[in-house]
Amino acid sequence: GTVSARLINDATVFNIAFNYNPEWAAQTSIEQWIPSVYLPVTTPVTGWNARADQINRIFFGAGREHLLPLLQAQQSNIWAYRFDWDKMPAPFNDIFGAAHGFDLPFAFGNFGPWLYSNISYTMANQPGRLALSDAMVRSLGAFARNGDPNNIGLGVNWPVWPKTMVFDATLTGKSLSVQ
Repeated sequence: GTVSARLINDATVFNIAFNYNPEWAAQTSIEQWIPSVYLPVTTPVTGWNARADQINRIFFGAGREHLLPLLQAQQSNIWAYRFDWDKMPAPFNDIFGAAHGFDLPFAFGNFGPWLYSNISYTMANQPGRLALSDAMVRSLGAFARNGDPNNIGLGVNWPVWPKTMVFDATLTGKSLSVQ
């Protein structure tokens, strides 16, 4: 559309992210980040989430749907996953959600300092976050060892593509499913 999706510049984003204390009450509001035409974020078609899903389908979904069949023609075992964890403190759970690249700390079990750690990781989301990370780390290890990401710690069978493993968590535990 014609409305910018940004209300603040990069310098402000980085300043907020760097200085944020996730254990305090919210120090910013969603209205400071997202234009009102995209609010509430859950509004079908025009809400922030619907617009983000549309961009995701264009940039990531289309590529995946074209690339994976080509790979499958060369080898039989292709695994795909989707990362859905969005248990950051408000308003960042709605602003960023499960953004591109936010799965990397989970896959490598490293929640140390990075630009968005102060707005992402809290004592409240730690149990679920660590359980989800453990499942992802074990899957990555199993894949490196055996060429198959399945392992007993998943608690669910990860089938080959076109099925997709969905990695998510509640505040207290992992929540894995297959779609």
